[in-house]
Amino acid sequence: MDICGVGDLMAGVRCRDDKRESKMKKVYTAQGPAEAHLVKGFLEAQGIPTIVQGENLYAIRGGVPMTSDTLPSVWILQDADFDRAKDLVTEFCQQADNP
Repeated sequence: MDICGVGDLMAGVRCRDDKRESKMKKVYTAQGPAEAHLVKGFLEAQGIPTIVQGENLYAIRGGVPMTSDTLPSVWILQDADFDRAKDLVTEFCQQADNP
């Protein structure tokens, strides 16, 4: 089972950290909130700060179409972590697909 959705960027979403402004970037689209939080925990254990977006929309599935824009997703907060986070998510997915 392929549970990975690595990649997409969202322009215009910004966060502040130490007086620097950076764009948040989506690194994973999950099939549900629990899966999103597993990935979030995995990345944070590796020292990459993340947030989960869209988990509240999951509760109204059926009322809104479930797409990569409305499914729960994991976002990194620092531009510098993007490439490493993508690699780690790929590793996480490979481990999940081949236990």
